Amino acid sequence: MKKQKTLLTLATLISLFGSSCSDDEKTTTEDPLLLIGQWKIESETVDGLATEYGSCGGDILNITASGTFNSYGFYFNNDTCNEDGNEYGDWSEEENVLILKYDASMDLEDEHWIINSINETQLKLTEESIEGEKIVRTFNKL
Repeated sequence: MKKQKTLLTLATLISLFGSSCSDDEKTTTEDPLLLIGQWKIESETVDGLATEYGSCGGDILNITASGTFNSYGFYFNNDTCNEDGNEYGDWSEEENVLILKYDASMDLEDEHWIINSINETQLKLTEESIEGEKIVRTFNKL
């Protein structure tokens, strides 16, 4: 609850005072509200090799102002794209790192993504997997 109040207070202050940065690329430390919204993964590389998403496209990541997130993907079956799973939990941003803390019922490890760049339309994240692979994901805002 304290995290939510802090986030809402920060959001209010930012909306009142605006941002004095003239550069299109902003980090969340300058404008944390840019993270909030629905993002669709447009590309992913693992150690520099592109990942294919097929005809259904990439995963969706929803980041809310209340400090929660959910994500889901798609699979192709019988000539239709179907939603595949729903992962959810709480998110935070610390020192330009997006932290996704999955709900305990999901039995998933937290994810820590370095925010390479963010603006009103695009988000680029990097993570190193447990296996040591460098994963880079680019999302477009829906």
